[in-house]
Amino acid sequence: MVVAGGHEGVEFVLDQQRVLIGRGPGMDLTIDDSSLRTLEAALEFRQGAYHLRRFDLEANPGSDGAPARAQRLKSLDQFRLGDLRFEYTISPDDVGGPTG
Repeated sequence: MVVAGGHEGVEFVLDQQRVLIGRGPGMDLTIDDSSLRTLEAALEFRQGAYHLRRFDLEANPGSDGAPARAQRLKSLDQFRLGDLRFEYTISPDDVGGPTG
């Protein structure tokens, strides 16, 4: 769920093993916000949890968009992408992970 940054209250359901996030075409989760890059991040389900991988060209010059950082998400974790702040929550139905 977006909790700050202009899209407050917008909720996204994660139902895939890998979810690409950005404002460009071909993203699994397209968010029309100029503070986001075409490909901003990916959420990947592995080892029983989603992991957030940020794509950060500024932090890794010459990396061609390679993942710069990764973090394992726990329920109620908050993270920022561009000017947007998100809160990750797990409902009891989500414990087994994505089915897609």
